[in-house]
Amino acid sequence: SSDLEGMIASVNFLGVVILANLVALILWPFVGPFIPLVFWAVNGWLLGQEYFTLVAYRHMDRASAKGLRRMHRATIWAAGILMAAPLSVPVVNLFIPVFGVATFTHIFHALARQTPR
Repeated sequence: SSDLEGMIASVNFLGVVILANLVALILWPFVGPFIPLVFWAVNGWLLGQEYFTLVAYRHMDRASAKGLRRMHRATIWAAGILMAAPLSVPVVNLFIPVFGVATFTHIFHALARQTPR
């Protein structure tokens, strides 16, 4: 069922989030003052992937959404980084999820229009 697939995808993504942040934590002693950049890169990738997928699943099937995400991964990652950076700022971080959904909705529609099917 669709609900079961959604739950499995969520649990898988949770595992990826934990693993990616553990890797970033392991890198911390080696990158020192550059750890915010690592945080933004890792979480930008995660946020971009999740928010784009969230929006894309509303408009297309899972396979098409994954294909579109793979095809435009650099754009999605860059948008995720732009979303992750302000998450480091108290109070501002409360508004980022709303802006993130709006941003990724616009990105999805732009990428879907320019991508041949």
